[in-house]
Amino acid sequence: MKSEKRKIAIIAGEVSGDKIGSDLVSEIALVNDIDLYGVGGEELAKHGLRSLFPYEELSIIGVWDIIKNIFTLRKRVNSTAKSIVAYKPELLIIIDSPEFTHRVAKKVKKAMPNLSVINYVSPTIWFWRQGRGREMSEYITHVLSIYPFEPALYKKLNGPPCTYVGNPLFENILNNKL
Repeated sequence: MKSEKRKIAIIAGEVSGDKIGSDLVSEIALVNDIDLYGVGGEELAKHGLRSLFPYEELSIIGVWDIIKNIFTLRKRVNSTAKSIVAYKPELLIIIDSPEFTHRVAKKVKKAMPNLSVINYVSPTIWFWRQGRGREMSEYITHVLSIYPFEPALYKKLNGPPCTYVGNPLFENILNNKL
C-alpha cells in the first residue's frame, strides 16, 4: 500500500531560489512521496510544484517599481498566505526573497502556529538588520544556512536554530554542474 503524499508548501521568489529549492526537493523526494504547492519556477515545476503565480512577478528592481507595484505585492502576500493555509501543508519552506517570503511566513505561522517553517538561505542579518534574527524566532522553526558563520550568529542574536548545510553554488562549481 502506497503511503499518502507529504504536503509541502514552498516559496522561491527568484531564479536562484528556484534552483536550490529544486535541489532540496530532490533530496526530500528520495525519502518521501511529496506534493508541492506554492510559488516557484521551472526547476520546482519539474518536481510537480503547482505555482500560484509566475515568480517573475516578484522581480521588482528600483524604488519606482516598488512604489508602482506596492499594492499588487501586498495582495500577493495576502493571497499566497491564504492559499497556503487552505492547502494545509505539513511544512513550509521559504527560500530567498525575504521581503516577500518572510511576510508570507509570518501570516501562515499566525494561522497555523504548529506548522514547521524552514528558511533556506538566510537573510543577511550579519550585514544589516541584526534584530531580524530574534524576530525570526517567532515564525521560523529552523534556518538552513549557506554560510558557516551563521549558526553561531543566530545563537548570539537569540534567533531560530540554524544549521550550516553548505553553499549550493560552490558545490555545483566543484561538481561542474554550472
